[in-house]
Amino acid sequence: MNSGDLYKRVNITRADGSKPHVLIIGGGVSGLTTAWALRNAGCKVTVLAKRYAQHGAHGEAIVSEIAGALWEWPPAVCGSHGKDTDEQLRNLQRWSQISYLQFKDIADEFGVDKTGIRKRMSCFLFDRKLTTEGLKKNSEVEIGYHIVDGYEHLSYVVDPGNYLHWLRRLIEEKDVGFLQGVVEDTLHEEAPDLLRRYKADIIVNLTGMASRELCDDEKMKPLRGILIHAKNDGKRFKKIEGCISISQRDADTNSTAEEKRKAEEGRFEFIVPRNDDILILGGYAQMGQETLGWNEKEEQYLERMKAGCVNLYPDLAKAAFTDYYYRVGIRPFRDEPRVGQDDKNPKIFHNYGHGGSGYTLSYGCALDIRKGVKEYFENECRPRSNL
Repeated sequence: MNSGDLYKRVNITRADGSKPHVLIIGGGVSGLTTAWALRNAGCKVTVLAKRYAQHGAHGEAIVSEIAGALWEWPPAVCGSHGKDTDEQLRNLQRWSQISYLQFKDIADEFGVDKTGIRKRMSCFLFDRKLTTEGLKKNSEVEIGYHIVDGYEHLSYVVDPGNYLHWLRRLIEEKDVGFLQGVVEDTLHEEAPDLLRRYKADIIVNLTGMASRELCDDEKMKPLRGILIHAKNDGKRFKKIEGCISISQRDADTNSTAEEKRKAEEGRFEFIVPRNDDILILGGYAQMGQETLGWNEKEEQYLERMKAGCVNLYPDLAKAAFTDYYYRVGIRPFRDEPRVGQDDKNPKIFHNYGHGGSGYTLSYGCALDIRKGVKEYFENECRPRSNL
């Protein structure tokens, strides 16, 4: 993998040599990662968010805490975006490469106990042909699914309960400030007041699903995700150490009724050991659903998810579950993530719409924002001709 800009030393300053102040709006994984990238480049950074990750807050968790957080090579199973065109895939793969290397370096330097980052052999199976080269292919799959392609590789699984707190402590030690609050109106209307109130030079918007209203972005769509938490302590079945994800996105004319229903519901099979004790089972990606409430009919989803995972690994029929059993969150889906400078206000940058790939894209997207911010301040006071 090409590390891209990950190891380049970057220093961002104003024309007079002073440190610019960046206001980051959003406290999820993308917000914290972008704060890390800009602080390391010399910026003063303040993070403003409605909520942050909290230990044991299963009822009030932010979406970054609920995420499956398995690093996926695009085209992804859980984190798929739109139709994954060639141009889009190149961007997704570039961002993903950088994040992979960063997760590797963090795990190697700080260890799993502090960061919650673990190496896992991962198998990804698809209902469509892939063009990805250089990965070990699984040519014969006989598990009762409409599978036509797949691969496996060493990946990383992030335990958000550890990682988000570790990352926040890391950047707090670098003097990144954290404030709690919300933006009441659209970002374009509020930007002058926000810049004045927080004495900031620019704003980076990382508000995820809230960007639909803040940016009047009609391309943003809620994508409800559901995951079950089972115990993986080795008592009821042999501890699972590897990951498997099966896409069933595109049912065709030869698909069974069950396969067509799964495609319509946005269901995919997902078995991922999050840490040494918890197994994540799934899953659902329900487009247009943005309620976290639950009813008796929707309880059927959980039974279908369990049945699908038991089909893959029969011993899961003996699984015990955690006290909170399942988690529901709204993924901020956009056909293509919005990463870069605002087209109307040059003092606003955006980094949102990552869908189910927030962790996979986190460091790559953060470095693209870093590059854009550097270019902004380099051009800020450049003399312009009147001719």
